[in-house]
Amino acid sequence: MFVVLEATGQQIQEVIKFRESKRSSPQFNHLSAVSESIPGLSWVAVEPAPSQYCREMMNAAVFYTNRVLKDFRPGKSLNFMEKDKLHVEWVNAYTSVFSELCDYIKEYHTTGVSWNPRGGAAVAAPPPPPPGGIPPPPPMVKLEPKAIEVDASAQLFQEINKGLDITSKLKKVPDDQKTHKNPGLREGPKPFIKSASPQPKAPVQAVAKPPRLQLEGKKWQEIP
Repeated sequence: MFVVLEATGQQIQEVIKFRESKRSSPQFNHLSAVSESIPGLSWVAVEPAPSQYCREMMNAAVFYTNRVLKDFRPGKSLNFMEKDKLHVEWVNAYTSVFSELCDYIKEYHTTGVSWNPRGGAAVAAPPPPPPGGIPPPPPMVKLEPKAIEVDASAQLFQEINKGLDITSKLKKVPDDQKTHKNPGLREGPKPFIKSASPQPKAPVQAVAKPPRLQLEGKKWQEIP
């Protein structure tokens, strides 16, 4: 655990040194709020009440953030500008981060970190197995020649048996329709003889008649 927190501890010391080197800065209260609360990030090494430790670090920051609000509160003077409002928003954002961190620790790590802080060194996971090759093709099915011959023979006998059974479905012919029982059927129908076509009649010639006269108006006209 302490090996893991070594880098975090070095950064915390850097923040504290930077704040001490800026005592004449107009943002000294800002830097002090961060410097006094930043050790709260080492809560993972605190037992049995890490959330209480986090809350104490946040209260140390509030001491200086109240000074920031006092210097840049709205309505302090008629010269209050939009840039002064940024300091107020910064205070609210920073204290909100620590407040939510303390609530998280209290809910999930009440008496200390829930995972094993004294676990062994992390070991690299083994490499994955090599990908499998192409699966072999399925085996070919070999048909036995004897089985084919048996199937062909069985089919042949089945057709023969079917042919012998066909006669059982034929209708019985009565004696009056058999030629050896009824000799008259042997004569069969007579062949068709084409009748002679009628001869066309000669046209009747009209009898020639003498012309006659007919009165039309005041003139006689000859009519054939």
